[in-house]
Amino acid sequence: MLKPHYRHFAAAFLFDFAMVCGLLASPFYIYNVLGGQAGMSGVITGAQWALYALVSLLSAQYVGRLANGLVMALIGGTGFTILFPLAVAIPNPYYYAALTTAGMMCPAMFWPAMQSWVGAEPDPKTRTKHLALYNVSWTLGLTLAPFATWILSPIDYRLPFLAAFVTGAAAMVLVATLPHESRMMAPDAEQTRALNAEHTKRSEAHLFAAWLSLLLGSTLFTAVTAVFSYRMEELVRAGGLFFVRSADGIQLTAEPVVYFSGLALIMNGGRAGASLVMGHTHVWQHRFWVLAGFQAAAAGAFWVFSFTTSLMVMAVCCAIVGTSTGVCFFASQAYSVVDPRRKHQRVAIHEGMVGLGCLIGAIGYGLFAEWFGTPWPFAHTPQFVALGLVCQVFLLHLGFRAVRRAALG
Repeated sequence: MLKPHYRHFAAAFLFDFAMVCGLLASPFYIYNVLGGQAGMSGVITGAQWALYALVSLLSAQYVGRLANGLVMALIGGTGFTILFPLAVAIPNPYYYAALTTAGMMCPAMFWPAMQSWVGAEPDPKTRTKHLALYNVSWTLGLTLAPFATWILSPIDYRLPFLAAFVTGAAAMVLVATLPHESRMMAPDAEQTRALNAEHTKRSEAHLFAAWLSLLLGSTLFTAVTAVFSYRMEELVRAGGLFFVRSADGIQLTAEPVVYFSGLALIMNGGRAGASLVMGHTHVWQHRFWVLAGFQAAAAGAFWVFSFTTSLMVMAVCCAIVGTSTGVCFFASQAYSVVDPRRKHQRVAIHEGMVGLGCLIGAIGYGLFAEWFGTPWPFAHTPQFVALGLVCQVFLLHLGFRAVRRAALG
């Protein structure tokens, strides 16, 4: 049998593959089966992520006291694996919204427990490498799942949801075999933590700003998935999507889900690449300008989204957005697990930021697209990101002040 860490990574890969199969097929199920538009997709997706965020943030109050957090992973993973695929059994928007929203509450128990387990390693360098492999694993699930949606959706709209059930069940089998995190730590764990106290303090100072960057990154990532997918529908229906530019005359007329699945693959590939690089470098640690630079680049990509009709340009923009989101996620995660006493609690908050960002990206962008036209919220994203960066600078200042106050006793 595979070693525990590799079983853990494989479970993360399979479960995220399951989630993305369902979530990526969801907007097109809403458009083509339920007869909805960007507003319905945004509201349903937003409701899913609202409860995800709520469960994550509420669970942060008590998950740290659990004797074995992996029990939460099993409960949450099993709930999603059953509920989300069942949502397409009846083609009714209320039924679909109820089951998928209930299903999306469940990963809020799964992911914090999985991240807390891998974050138990006391040595910062080893922990960062483990987090990198973990993040690459689940991000590969994000990256490869669009292939399944691409292939399965044209055959039958229910097949991606069936794939979600099969891979989710396989992930739960692997999670059930994992040992308690205490069995994975070396005998000198406390001494190792003491030697890295300065690293811990600097990470604590950056934590709040990193959480907000994650919220912002998750907002943009979800806006592409939940709302820009409808822009793809609009362009294909109007005959306005081209491979490079309209002057070349290469008009794209296949099913929109085919093109969007390719863009999602590129976006998630950028996210995986960011995790791999950050896990094997240290230049980004405790340097806020790295986070700020990637968020600014993502804002520029959104501005381009508002007017481009080129699939190649969209692919470049998706790579930028995916990479930016991956950078923000990894930094927030790495800073959340430095304190062993509070890591599960903080990772739950970290996942709450993911959920809140997805809520804002789905409902906010969905409703603005419905009211003012699909390009409008993408064109105004730079102002939104600028405001977020100002707030992050303020939180960074508060973080350093809190660390200095704690040092003075």
